[in-house]
Amino acid sequence: MENEKNKIYEKLESNNLIKYSKNSSNNLSEEIKLNETEKECFSIILNILNKNNLTSTICRVAGGWVRDKLLGKESDDIDIALSDMKGSKLASLINEELYPGKDKVGIIQQNAEKGKHLETATIKICNNWIDFVNLRSEEENVIGTPLTDAERRDLSINSLFYNINEKKVEDWTKKGVDDLKNGIIETPIDAQITFKDDPLRILRMLRFALKYKFSISDNINNCIEKNIEEYRNNYNNSISAERIEKELFKIIKMDNSSFAIAYLYEYNLLDAILQPNKYNSNNKYNFDNLFLLTTNLYILGEYILQKVKIFDKEINSDNFNKIDFGLLLLTLCFRNMQVKFGKENTTINKLILRETFKTANEYIKENQIMNENFDELISLVNGDNYERLSIGKLLRKIHYKNIIKILLAGICYDYINTANLKELICEINNNTLNPIIKKYQTFFNYIVKENLLHIDELKPLFSGKDIIELLNIKPGKEIGKLLELLIEEQIKDQNMNKEIAKDFLGKKREEILLNQNNSNSNKDKNSNKKKNKKGK
Repeated sequence: MENEKNKIYEKLESNNLIKYSKNSSNNLSEEIKLNETEKECFSIILNILNKNNLTSTICRVAGGWVRDKLLGKESDDIDIALSDMKGSKLASLINEELYPGKDKVGIIQQNAEKGKHLETATIKICNNWIDFVNLRSEEENVIGTPLTDAERRDLSINSLFYNINEKKVEDWTKKGVDDLKNGIIETPIDAQITFKDDPLRILRMLRFALKYKFSISDNINNCIEKNIEEYRNNYNNSISAERIEKELFKIIKMDNSSFAIAYLYEYNLLDAILQPNKYNSNNKYNFDNLFLLTTNLYILGEYILQKVKIFDKEINSDNFNKIDFGLLLLTLCFRNMQVKFGKENTTINKLILRETFKTANEYIKENQIMNENFDELISLVNGDNYERLSIGKLLRKIHYKNIIKILLAGICYDYINTANLKELICEINNNTLNPIIKKYQTFFNYIVKENLLHIDELKPLFSGKDIIELLNIKPGKEIGKLLELLIEEQIKDQNMNKEIAKDFLGKKREEILLNQNNSNSNKDKNSNKKKNKKGK
């Protein structure tokens, strides 16, 4: 009987929220056809083994390359597992043959915390980088067998080998080829053992299911449901931030990534991935329903991105970064949650990116810009009248490359609030969605019509140095104020020229001086009053 979780995704797919028609590979190749580069590369390796009297060494290409070649896809990701030696030994022999007198071997040390369970040696052959490792074993630093290696792989479709010596595919688990042919995501051995070995494999499993549109086995779904508390604890405490971020970003970049995010929610793992509770000291905020809201935002965001033909030109440009958009949808619900972290006052959305994922500063910066200005922009969109100066000033802070992402997220946010969703979104009410889309399209059209789309590129007609010389004044705080006023005036008046700007600055300079004099006069009066009181 099919697992209930798979039925949810059938419903999402049937309503066009996820493009996930289950795939199968009945036309799977029975053998691997090597291209000319692969033939030459493997021939070089075998010749070097023969030359060094290592004819008993079996070289097996492992994992993804075998899977993709059987599916009829080309791949240059060649990882070779050796039967009786470490990868560094063979890589050194290849180096001596191809690059005498030079050291072209790269060594990646074993580091289980970062997902490197074996020492890996890398060298370029026929212009391809090839990784060499020994077969995996249950024990550290012990060379395994093809079976022990295959059983330690994450998925059965990744446990296949191509034996270079004998030029044949090997399926030691007796599951890999069938699962690949039938379009099933399954573990090579009991899922509980596979995920206990490395719980990050749950994220990898979702990524491969998404990539190939394969069904997730009931065995996997039931295992995660049974052991969910253990896996939640591992994501919170045992798996490094860098590894989580790497897998999550790979998912976000893919089409229909909402499939994986929805599964994480159904597995009750989304909060363990984002980990906002780490920063919620004394349970200051209640996260009930926030992960449902986040998941619905993500599903709807991707639906609108792919299905609704608005802002097409901007979405398809180089400025639209899918990771930025995905991270906005995942962190939006935490934007106004102020907390103290160490000595810093900050927001939970920022901490999710900086601390949970150790995300690069460029992503954190853009995420903060969008989250900090989200509410004000949505308020302007929903306002009765558009006011050019207010919109222009805000868009300068947001930057052109972020405008479309915020508008798309705003559509999702308004729809979900209007629809008052209390469960996973599986169907769109167009009577609710279409008026919201029209409202955002009208706002965007206003921005374009008023030439505000690139307003962040607007430069003041005079620099600070120009103003000092123009008005014959000394450097000081008023220069910054005059520049700010000048930009505001340029936003209001698209046709402003330098003559008009010069006159404007002169008037504003007089106003500033008058205000300063009045302020100083009031201060003197107050000071005298205090002195008189003391005298009495």
